[in-house]
Amino acid sequence: MKKTKKSENSGVQSDQRLKEALRERMKELSCMYSFSKLIESSGDDFEKILTGLVELIPPAWHYPQDTCARIVYEGDIYKTKNFKKGRFKLTADIKVNKKKAGIIEVYYLKPKSPEAKGPFLKEEQKLLEVLAQRLGKAAQEICVSRLLEEKNIHLNALNQQLRASNEEYYAANQQLRAAEQQLRAANQEYSASNEELRATEQQLRAAAQQLKAAEKEILNKQYFLESMINTAQAIILVLSPAGKIISINPFMEKISGYRQEEVKGKDWVTTFLPEGDRNKIKELFKKAMGNVQTKGNINPIRTKDGRQLHIQWYDKTLKDRSGKTIGLLSLGHDITEYRVLELEMKHLASFPQLNPNPVIEVDRAGKVLFTNDAVENILRQMGLKDPKLFIPGNFKDLENELKNHSVTGEVQIKDQVFSSIMYYTPEFDTFRIYAINITQDKKNREALKEAEEKYRILFETMAEGVVYQDAQGKIIMANPSAEKLLGLTFEQLQGRKSIDLRWKSIHEDGLAFPGETHPSMTALKTGKKVNDVIMGVFNPQSNSYKWLNINAVPIFIKEETVPCLVYTTFADITERKKAEEEKEKMQLQFLQSQKAEAVGTLAGGIAHDFNNLLTVILGNSKLAKKIAKPDSDTIVFINEIDIAAQRAATLTNQLLLYTRKQPMGMFPLNVNNTINQTLTIIQRLVGEDIKIDLSLDSAVWVVKANESNIQQLLTNLCVNSRDSMPEGGVITIKSENVILSEEQSRVMAEGKPGAYVCISVMDTGIGMDKETLVQIFEPFFTTKRIGKGTGLGLSVAYGIVKSHNGWINAYSEPASGAIFKIYLPSIEEKCIPVPVKEADLDDLKGSGENILIIEDEFQVLNYIKEMLEKNGYFVFSAGNSKDAISIFGKHSEKINTIVCDMILPDRNGLETVKLLKKIKENISVIFCSGYLDDKSRYQQIQEKGYSFIQKPFEIEVLLKLIKEKNN
Repeated sequence: MKKTKKSENSGVQSDQRLKEALRERMKELSCMYSFSKLIESSGDDFEKILTGLVELIPPAWHYPQDTCARIVYEGDIYKTKNFKKGRFKLTADIKVNKKKAGIIEVYYLKPKSPEAKGPFLKEEQKLLEVLAQRLGKAAQEICVSRLLEEKNIHLNALNQQLRASNEEYYAANQQLRAAEQQLRAANQEYSASNEELRATEQQLRAAAQQLKAAEKEILNKQYFLESMINTAQAIILVLSPAGKIISINPFMEKISGYRQEEVKGKDWVTTFLPEGDRNKIKELFKKAMGNVQTKGNINPIRTKDGRQLHIQWYDKTLKDRSGKTIGLLSLGHDITEYRVLELEMKHLASFPQLNPNPVIEVDRAGKVLFTNDAVENILRQMGLKDPKLFIPGNFKDLENELKNHSVTGEVQIKDQVFSSIMYYTPEFDTFRIYAINITQDKKNREALKEAEEKYRILFETMAEGVVYQDAQGKIIMANPSAEKLLGLTFEQLQGRKSIDLRWKSIHEDGLAFPGETHPSMTALKTGKKVNDVIMGVFNPQSNSYKWLNINAVPIFIKEETVPCLVYTTFADITERKKAEEEKEKMQLQFLQSQKAEAVGTLAGGIAHDFNNLLTVILGNSKLAKKIAKPDSDTIVFINEIDIAAQRAATLTNQLLLYTRKQPMGMFPLNVNNTINQTLTIIQRLVGEDIKIDLSLDSAVWVVKANESNIQQLLTNLCVNSRDSMPEGGVITIKSENVILSEEQSRVMAEGKPGAYVCISVMDTGIGMDKETLVQIFEPFFTTKRIGKGTGLGLSVAYGIVKSHNGWINAYSEPASGAIFKIYLPSIEEKCIPVPVKEADLDDLKGSGENILIIEDEFQVLNYIKEMLEKNGYFVFSAGNSKDAISIFGKHSEKINTIVCDMILPDRNGLETVKLLKKIKENISVIFCSGYLDDKSRYQQIQEKGYSFIQKPFEIEVLLKLIKEKNN
């Protein structure tokens, strides 16, 4: 019964907790719903939203009566009536456009929390963050809404101004048409007197057409108000009611020489108008501000450099919505040139004498009736008198022809050439000749023709490729160098566009080069030069890629803003790029060697002393195991010491492997055998949730390698793959034969042409980004947290591959796994297995033989001495070379084996043994060291038949070597 009652109580308490949690969630949902309704009902009143939200927060909290809230937004504070800072608080930042604009704070008012973990629930923090996020979004929406409304009002005002401008343009156009009619009448009246009036009429017509085009353009672009104001070829001026300058457009800046910043806020009359016109313009300004508009008023303005321009003005009073006058909009047209031309035409039409070119009139008989001063001046300068020299041909032959139309021709008078026009004037029954000197024009045309010929020769002979493309990007011209570099004839090039996929263009990283971003297309789109773009283009003739340095220049028709052509040049930089790649490859190799040297210096500096210490630690831990009881707790601690020391020894060994400072034997090796032998170890390391697949070439070539190092290499790569697959996956190990050409090896960072065995390790892990990929082989680089990795696994793998004269490449992308490819040089030798004979440890004990140990580390010396003595040997010991020579000199007949450290305080090991061998030639030598650098002369050790043992070592290994030497 007790058990049942306890169960019931537990059930009741569980129900209560669920109900309480449900009430809390309902309060939170109610708060969110109320906040959404508050935003919906408040519209753009953000202050109302803030005031409402601060009151919604406390009721939604677990202890509403003891909770208060405050919102700080852009310096303004909104808080509950009971607000007071307390010991416990929650906060959430209000962010608008990803920038912090304020904060929401919730405080618990009582000094102590009723809950052990505090008065606030973790759901309340989430709710507060959601409220802050929604508040920031509401602020952003209100801000955008207000900006849009302001922009709309501004655009409506500009639209009204533009409509007024259009009306004024129409009025200006009507006046210009009237002026055109007047000029046409004047031209008809004086056409018999001056041929230049006809040319002037054509200019005026062209000007009228330009104005019509401008009018049409303005109408077409009326929705692009700000752009039109900035690009309009007319003055747009805005004045305040007091006559102060509010703004001027770029055209006004251009013709006046003033920048808007210089004149803004200054008085219009005193800044721009000549003194004689100021009173008149002030009166006109008052009328315009009184809504009496001025249309077509002409008055001069004074520029910054003192010039005087004639401007025709059209004004429009600006009013706000209430009808209050807020300023004046003035549109002005520069008619200075038209005024000058008008005066000139009137003068020339009235007085032929003012014409600077020859004018002659003759009757039917060919008698000269009139010549202007220009005729007499030109003939006098040449020493001639006959005005008929200006007649274009024989007068008698031309008489009948002239009655129907005019005759034009060139007249050579000494070294001058004139273009003459002769026509019949029926109202006077005479013939008139108008001539103009074209000598310089002819010279210019001939010079242009010569320049064109030079350009053609340059175009056809220059080494750089040159193509011209039209406004749509189609090739319309190409020189022979372009045909050669692109591997196509002009007939094949003509009409092609840069966006044509047949170019197969690529970036320097090998990715496709989109045609839309080709330099020529970019120049056409932007109207700007594009310089020094590197692109690879496939050449079908050579069946290879050419690397080109491309420059593109847009070409414009005068006064046009959109290019009509693009001029593109490209130089072949294929050889230069190959040289740069080779240089970069060598730089990478040099950098890597520098890194290896730096780490080697570090590793060498610590390896000797560190391995000496590990020799003592590992040896004594082994002794301690033998002494301790098998079931005691002490064994556990000793094992931990032993494991830690073994890991330290492995770490030092890996450092030396990376820097290739570790001596090792190289033998012919079949990598398939090594992979199969290492598979069991790898599977144990990676775990059961990772599958290992093998894809081995049965005919794989032989390589010269150190088997234990290749095993270490495979282990490190597979452990790296394991760490990238926390949820499990597949590791694939592959072997294959590869022959690399010069071209193939060039694209590899450290590649060389030749025959290789390629070992690939692939995984289905999380992959790596580019930034990680470039650092993975650096020593101590790791993406794992502290304590979870040394950062040496891949750098050791790199060092092992380099020590075998190979290289390693890595390929990876995020979420796409990784591939490591190792290239090892193949050899012609065959692989011969070496039989391994297991030693019987009972046979390793000595029989009282005398051993000389030379070791400068006191603890190592004592450890080796004690171990050898326990195993049946008599030991002499020395801490330096001097003592060793002294001891050996006295007992050389007894001593038959020397165990010597390579690095001693007063002399290295080789030099010491050399001196000892002078005393006794026939002596066995075993060297040992924690670190072998180049100075230790490992090759000499092998050549002289000495043995070598690497610290830290098992005492059994030393006993075995001594036994072999003594036998």
